[in-house]
Amino acid sequence: MLAIFLKCGHIEDVVVDESYRGKQLGLRVIVRLKELAAQLGCYKVILACSDDNVAFYERCGFKKHEVEMAWYIPTKANL
Repeated sequence: MLAIFLKCGHIEDVVVDESYRGKQLGLRVIVRLKELAAQLGCYKVILACSDDNVAFYERCGFKKHEVEMAWYIPTKANL
């Protein structure tokens, strides 16, 4: 049996402090992460974001694709 493993990059929780927004820092972080993913041989980079952030990630070259869902493990703090 032949197994093929493909690398996938995953970006999560990128936030720029409000006082630094508008300086393209978020864009620079995303561009660098995409470069690193390509250098590491990833075939894609995925992320989840709120509807409010879709336009930003589209400007970074991402496209909406399917739906992501999550289930968070219950803890005493969120019961």
